[in-house]
Amino acid sequence: MEQNNNEKATERTTVHNLMILDESGSMQAIYNAALGGANETIQTIRAAEREHPDQDHRFTFVTFNTTGQWVKTVFDDVPIAEVRDLTKEDYRPDSCTPLYDAMGTSITSLERRVKEGDAVLVTVSRPPAWERMDVRLYRRQPGLRGGVKGFGYL
Repeated sequence: MEQNNNEKATERTTVHNLMILDESGSMQAIYNAALGGANETIQTIRAAEREHPDQDHRFTFVTFNTTGQWVKTVFDDVPIAEVRDLTKEDYRPDSCTPLYDAMGTSITSLERRVKEGDAVLVTVSRPPAWERMDVRLYRRQPGLRGGVKGFGYL
């Protein structure tokens, strides 16, 4: 019986932290606040892992705009202890806002990694102007939001 308690004490819950940040031109007006806020979130996740030794926090950071890739993955399922603070090289706002493409692509990718008992936290920045340039994933998978239990925007 003592072995069961020891086994449970060493079990760790994987917490998947997915941050999706608008990198479109409309974010230029709040660039410093957006970059600073993203780094504050990373620091909070690091602190949460230190405070909860039974949790293994992993981090995925995705940006989106209509330049190049549309959805750019900067960090993909990296242990939070290995994630550095974001720099101006990581985040350069321009172009338009394909929010649903970014959400759909990154949440679909995350779903493949999440196992029974894992926790998931998704943080989405809300574009100030709410302009939309979503043509790819959202139109192919209109039921995407139906699978999400809760929705909130920063």
